Parts: sequence; structure tokens; C-alpha cells
Amino acid sequence: MIKKYIHILVGIAIFLLLKVGYIQTSSDDLLFLLSPTNKLVSLFIGSTFSYIKGSGYFHPEFNILIEKSCAGFNFLILCFLICYNTCLQHITRVTKRWIALPIFLLFSYFLTIAVNTSRILISISLSASKNTLTNISSFHQLQGTFIYLFFLLLSYLILKYLLNKRIKNEELT
Repeated sequence: MIKKYIHILVGIAIFLLLKVGYIQTSSDDLLFLLSPTNKLVSLFIGSTFSYIKGSGYFHPEFNILIEKSCAGFNFLILCFLICYNTCLQHITRVTKRWIALPIFLLFSYFLTIAVNTSRILISISLSASKNTLTNISSFHQLQGTFIYLFFLLLSYLILKYLLNKRIKNEELT
């Protein structure tokens, strides 16, 4: 039982360290998130962005800048914490718990890139509609919050379903 709490504390410690580290970062430090997101967005819209050192990726046609706040770093660490702690509730073997740590860090990374890409593409689509509501920065933040919460909840529910299904299958065998 104590070992389970050690894993929970390790997950929380990783979350806190990453959160504190994020405060000190710039867009240049977050290229591991920004660059793949930019490449996917560019692929979908058929246009390229210019990288501006210290700022991020700028697209003059749409007048958007993909920068630090668009990196989705907070989503990444929240997704990791939620998935890892959900998984810990269902894993009893210590070695599997340690293996789950890098797996959920990687899963969170790839999900963050996918969610950011969809969020930016939705934002571009909405701004192309020339709706005055979409030009308000608080709407942009609300849209991002909604998309992030939706995907956090969805990933939690899918993971919970898969873990419960696995447990039921093990009970039947």
C-alpha cells in the first residue's frame, strides 16, 4: 500500500517539477511541442509558417502566432497526471507502475500535439468565418479551454473504460 503512494507522489512530483520549469521557459524551449504542431497545421492548411526566434511560428495569411501559450504544455502535464494516476488505481505490480510512467509521458506528448493541431485548425476555421465573436481574445481562450477539457475528459473516460474492460477479462479467465 505504501508503494502505491510512492508512485502517486512520484507522479505529482513530476507534475510539479514540470509546472515550475514551464514558468521559466520561452517559446524556443518549447519547440519539441511547437515544431510538430506547426508541421501538422501547415500540412492541413497547405501553407507554411515562419519561425520567429523568441516568439514562435507566425503565419501572415491568417495573422496567427503559435507561441508558448499555444504549446499546450499545461495540457501535457495534466494529461500525464490524470492518466498515470488513473492507471495506478488498476495496476498492482510495482514493475508495471514504473513502466506506466514513461508510457503515459509519451502518450500525453503525442495527444498534446494532436489536440493542439485540432485546436489551431478550429481557430483558423472560425477566424475565417469573419465572425466578430471569434476576434475577441477571451473567446480564443474559452475555445482553447473547452477543447483541452473535452480531450482531457475523453482520454480519462477511454482509459478508465479500457482498464475496467481489462480487469473484467482477467476475472473471466
